[in-house]
Amino acid sequence: MLYGRDHIITPHIRHIPLRTLPSGVAHTLRVLEIGGTTPGPHVYLQAALHAGEVMGIGVLQHLLEQLPNYTLHGTLTLVPCANPYGIDQKAGEYTQGRFDPSTGENWNRQFVNLWDEAAATDLIQANQDVPFKALQDKYRAHLITRLQAAQQGNAGYGATLAHTLQGLALNADVALDLHCDSITVPYAYVPSFAVGDIRHLHMPFLMATPKTFSPCFNEAFFYPWWQFTDLYTQLTGQNAACPVRSCTYEVGAKERLDQENVHSLGQGLLDFCCHMGLLTPKAGLKPRVPENIILPVDQFKRMMAPVSGIVRWTCPLGKPVERGAEIGRILKPTALGTDEAYHIIQAPKNLIPITQTASAIVMEGAELYKYLSLEEI
Repeated sequence: MLYGRDHIITPHIRHIPLRTLPSGVAHTLRVLEIGGTTPGPHVYLQAALHAGEVMGIGVLQHLLEQLPNYTLHGTLTLVPCANPYGIDQKAGEYTQGRFDPSTGENWNRQFVNLWDEAAATDLIQANQDVPFKALQDKYRAHLITRLQAAQQGNAGYGATLAHTLQGLALNADVALDLHCDSITVPYAYVPSFAVGDIRHLHMPFLMATPKTFSPCFNEAFFYPWWQFTDLYTQLTGQNAACPVRSCTYEVGAKERLDQENVHSLGQGLLDFCCHMGLLTPKAGLKPRVPENIILPVDQFKRMMAPVSGIVRWTCPLGKPVERGAEIGRILKPTALGTDEAYHIIQAPKNLIPITQTASAIVMEGAELYKYLSLEEI
């Protein structure tokens, strides 16, 4: 139960079975559902699909702790630990959690593309007189049927997990997937049509993505809706706005639970829910005005290590760096005691560094950091 200033909120909790191990231990997906007393949007939030990326679990806990101080309209669904098997994957003190140890597949690359242009065309043409808002219910039912068809057969754990999470989100208007990067400042991958709303999460950087599909959760959620909306406009000549919002939200460094960041990110999530109409603050609480840097995702680039060695960073994340400035050094163990012991890493252009590799030991050709290029603005 969640205790607020003047009332108690009791989430409905259910456990969805995923599989049973040879030992008899069962993995289940724990789902929290909270309904408001008045109509409103359905917001779906999940965290730790890459199971070592645990900061999102803390952010959702902060939201739950603060929720009694808000009035809820609509429905809130939370899956705080979206990969119960992955979070048990330990190698020494580290949680691997990003790849299925049996198949090597990325846990976040197994979601289904539900877009079917022929079926969508038939649906729109058969309902020419139906307003777009009413047509959305018919299209949502179509997506559910498509996913159920994809689930037929004896799927492995990764596919079962992906289908289950995708099915939970299909009834939502908003779906946020909380992840973490190596060492990072918060940022998000956002479909370009949704930037105006997602920016109310108050993360510093947004990468606007085009209308393309990849089998990750975020894109599997928004892609068929974006396609359907554009097709509706094309076939009917009536302008329509995509009815869903989503993003992949990189909330911090993996395998860390930073309480200060949890509080600020959790407050941003509450502000976003207020903006979307899910929450109304009590006692004079006022959502903040967002301040973000928004750039196309093709300006979000990677730099690979030019040599192998041990990296030491010499500039902070999230701050502009001029072309040619030093941002780090790689110590080459085979060159200790010589003038060539350090390889200086220079900014290849005017940029803002966003992430750094979590390990100081880097291989030649492996990712060193991600950055936002400022030269295409």
